[in-house]
Amino acid sequence: MFREGPGVCREYAYPGRAEIRARVETLLMGWWAALLEVGDTNGDGPIDMGELLATADG
Repeated sequence: MFREGPGVCREYAYPGRAEIRARVETLLMGWWAALLEVGDTNGDGPIDMGELLATADG
């Protein structure tokens, strides 16, 4: 089995883990960008709670 413990980075302890992490991060950041584009109704940049709830209810 693969080594774990102090001094061993868990991200690289298992083959393919770094690639899966990168794919998940890309997916989540893409989702967030799409949400920001649709949800920022007042054009100020960040989505506040009211905008988020309006997007979810819409």
